Amino acid sequence: MRSLPVRLLALILAPLLVLTACGGDDDDSGGSSSSDDIEVTGDFGKAPEVDIPDKYSVDESDTRVISEGDGAEVKAGDDVLVQLAAYNGTTGADIFSMFSGQTAQPQTMKVDDKASLIPGLADRIEGQTVGSRLLVSITPEDGFGEQGNSQAGIGPDDTVVALVDLLPTEEAPKATGTIDDVKVTGSYGSKPTIDFKTPLFVDKTQSKVISKGDGDTVKAGDTVKVDYLGVNGRTGKEFDTSWKKGKSTPVDFPLTEGQLIPGFIQGLVGQKLGSRVAIAIPRDDAYGAGGNAQAGIEGTDTLVFVVDLQKPPEQPKATGTINDVKVTGKAGAKPKVTFKKPFYVAKTESKVLSQGSGTPLKAGDTVKVNYVGINGRSGKEFDGNYGGDPAEFTLTADKLIPGFIKGLIGQKPGSRVLITIPRDDGYGPNGNTQAGIEGTDTLVFVLDIAKK
Repeated sequence: MRSLPVRLLALILAPLLVLTACGGDDDDSGGSSSSDDIEVTGDFGKAPEVDIPDKYSVDESDTRVISEGDGAEVKAGDDVLVQLAAYNGTTGADIFSMFSGQTAQPQTMKVDDKASLIPGLADRIEGQTVGSRLLVSITPEDGFGEQGNSQAGIGPDDTVVALVDLLPTEEAPKATGTIDDVKVTGSYGSKPTIDFKTPLFVDKTQSKVISKGDGDTVKAGDTVKVDYLGVNGRTGKEFDTSWKKGKSTPVDFPLTEGQLIPGFIQGLVGQKLGSRVAIAIPRDDAYGAGGNAQAGIEGTDTLVFVVDLQKPPEQPKATGTINDVKVTGKAGAKPKVTFKKPFYVAKTESKVLSQGSGTPLKAGDTVKVNYVGINGRSGKEFDGNYGGDPAEFTLTADKLIPGFIKGLIGQKPGSRVLITIPRDDGYGPNGNTQAGIEGTDTLVFVLDIAKK
């Protein structure tokens, strides 16, 4: 389960639409282009039954009001609480539902956020009233465009149908205190104790430094390694932590809009690595009026976090160079790679083990390789594809670790190449926990570059 500071993403975030079910009802009518032909039953706020005619499609995005609410009119820029279900109109397949399953939870969305919302949905909610149930038909052009969304089973010519309930919300509660009413005990690096008078509600995101570090200043967009404890301001109860049974299990968080709740980012940007920081976050900078039922967070709750911003470890001194790595085996077959452990290098180096021919690789080229990756600290293989088809890589900074690109540029197709990469040209001080790579590790690669 993703840690709770990460905002739950739903259908309305177009690039991340998730296929959760298949099926749907077939109808012999075929080729319908009117939303009046879609049968909708069920009460507002409850799971709907939606019967879509076979091969349903529309030429223009359309909104049909199933039941009209008597709340405020939704305007551009408003945050609105929605609960929705989505279907592929062309095939009748269920795509996503906030009414059932793991995603059974309403969410707050900004009405005209077309950077995140598929346009046909953003446009069709504006001007409606809170308390309404809507049926929105979205053309391919207003949905996912020519590329469709293969992950969700949506083709480039498919119409998307969304059943949307615009839910009323409680007003945010009046503030009962500030961050200064939060008492934190315990030293940096150990699980803290958080005390305050409940219920605690704040009117804006606030932070205070419990102990100040001397590391770099955190910036928006940085990925930080943290330990954290989250407590509900209404109940005083812990709802999430990285301290498992009192033991630190730090988490890497990208301080990027859309990846974390806004208040978590606001509270950490500008702080120093090595600091312990307390943050109090009102509902509108947290999970919004929808709350997070899985975590016991209601749509009015203030969240209180204590966060330890970990300083990255120093890059270790070099214990050798590329010349200390021995590679045996024929080109094209999986090599045997040996060196004295732990092995650390000061800079990225490459060595041609067998020379190919052809035009040397340059930045931006696409290349096919068989490879094996070895951790210099442990001597253990962490990645590789010998015995399978070559992997295709594009030599650009947003696709690969820097040292991998540096080591391949200038090499010729058909070559076998050895590359040694220090941590700062590898996965950096945060490492890659999934691959067992720590924030100090040197990486050793042997690659066979496919001939063009």
